[in-house]
Amino acid sequence: MAIHTLLPAEPRSAGQARRFVGAALHQLGYERHSDTTELLVSELVTNAVLHCRSAVGVRISAGASVVRVEVSDGSTVLPSPRSFSADAATGRGLELVEVLSSRWGVEPRPYGKVVWFELGETAEGPVGEATAADPTAPASDDRDVAAEGQAEGAAADEGRVGIRLLGVPVALYRAMQQHDEALLREHTLLTLGASAGGASTGTVAQVVIEQLDAGLRAADDAGEESADLVGMVRAADAEASGLLLAVLEEADELARSGQLLTPPTLPEVGGCRRWWLGEVITQSGGGPPTPWPAFIVD
Repeated sequence: MAIHTLLPAEPRSAGQARRFVGAALHQLGYERHSDTTELLVSELVTNAVLHCRSAVGVRISAGASVVRVEVSDGSTVLPSPRSFSADAATGRGLELVEVLSSRWGVEPRPYGKVVWFELGETAEGPVGEATAADPTAPASDDRDVAAEGQAEGAAADEGRVGIRLLGVPVALYRAMQQHDEALLREHTLLTLGASAGGASTGTVAQVVIEQLDAGLRAADDAGEESADLVGMVRAADAEASGLLLAVLEEADELARSGQLLTPPTLPEVGGCRRWWLGEVITQSGGGPPTPWPAFIVD
């Protein structure tokens, strides 16, 4: 038996997802998994709201001894856990899923993706990997998710150009990622409900971020202090990067005025932010790459 719901791209959807899952588990007779399931689904729904800005589908099903939860959204970008520090204020969603679930994974779909996890006694299989969708599984009922995701995918390969970030300071870039994600999370949750739409800072710019992360992970593994990173962008990525920079600067103003829990950005972190987003904008327009300088201050 499966129970599903479709939630809007709004901050309140995380709480709605928790209540939906709690009620569904009661109906299915699996209340013992309520606390963990509600925690994990709220993390995944929050991530979808922040990074995808599409409708979010939640589907819960139960077998003989397993509860399975699927969270679908309209972004084709596949998530992966990041190596954030122990005191980072963000980046916990997939880490929690990895630690607390019996099994989890990501399935690409024509309209976007599904992130799923299972609790209870479960069969062996791929854990935490992007897997092909099961052709025997029921079709998603989240038609609005599909409709929003198809428009994004249609132009995915049009007009791409390569960009290079030369001499990226690995430790500083990681610190910038942690800080900027914390700023963006708070700012989005504070303002999303009042937003009337507009370009997304997540679905397009996130594609570039994930591409660069692949090179960054390799540099981490090799113990390198700096790295040259490459990615492919479109004109829309430049627009999204400019919007992302503006939103982060606005969030930093809120942090300086004490309206956010995240502290204000340090000068070198802000410099790294403006440099890498500026490189995306400049190079997507045909400009040459500018290597990271030794130090940037406001």
